[in-house]
Amino acid sequence: MPKNCKRCIPCISTLSATGTFSRLEMTASRKDGMIGIESCSLNKNEEDHTLNDTTTQPTLTTLPALADRLRALKDEKEDMDRVVRDIAASIETVEQRLIKEIRGSGMPDYTHAGYVYTPVTKLKASVLDGQRERLHAALRKKGHGGMIYENINANTLAAFVGKQMGKAKKLPVWLSGLVSAFEQTTLSMRKK
Repeated sequence: MPKNCKRCIPCISTLSATGTFSRLEMTASRKDGMIGIESCSLNKNEEDHTLNDTTTQPTLTTLPALADRLRALKDEKEDMDRVVRDIAASIETVEQRLIKEIRGSGMPDYTHAGYVYTPVTKLKASVLDGQRERLHAALRKKGHGGMIYENINANTLAAFVGKQMGKAKKLPVWLSGLVSAFEQTTLSMRKK
């Protein structure tokens, strides 16, 4: 196997199988948000490498390296998850501000740089904590048991609650305390 190998899986397998290498070095790069292995090098001990097919146990030198690499990757994933959460919060803030600006301008939508931004309001409904059984009983009593499965689809529940609320946009008494309902406005974004 060449000292600088672009095929890291065979290198790791060889390292694990033979124990004749003292160190595995990998070079990673980040491109378009993806992490890729550019190269790896196996630093040999003094004797030449020969693959021993009968030895398949990991060596003491590979276990720490692999454990360290796994921990580093898990730590990096946690960092990336935090970044994604921060970006999601920023998206929510900017989206709500853009909705306010579009509505304040009196326009139904806004076109910019080849995209059309349209405020879209949807009703969101969900079963309140601990009220699933009571809701199911109330739905059956009112003749709407056909929509009950093990779980009620969120969109089905939202459409049903919206219909029950009607133009008054008021939750019927028999649903009060069983579901929460609120309108949420997001942006529909499409390429022009």
